[in-house]
Amino acid sequence: MTDLAKDVDSAAPEELSKPMTIGVEAYISEDYARAERDKLWRKVWQQVGRVEELPRWAATLPTISSTTQL
Repeated sequence: MTDLAKDVDSAAPEELSKPMTIGVEAYISEDYARAERDKLWRKVWQQVGRVEELPRWAATLPTISSTTQL
């Protein structure tokens, strides 16, 4: 894991309320992307559609998983 990804783990909530500069590594680093995927996106809900789009009760909508190769 990169030093930048480690900094994200150690940041206190108060520190996140202030503006900060994010280096280019956050946008091109595979380690940073992996840490973001594992520590953020797998723990939050993502909207993929509306209830009106469901064909029946308790149905699911198709999504592209982060592990799916395009």
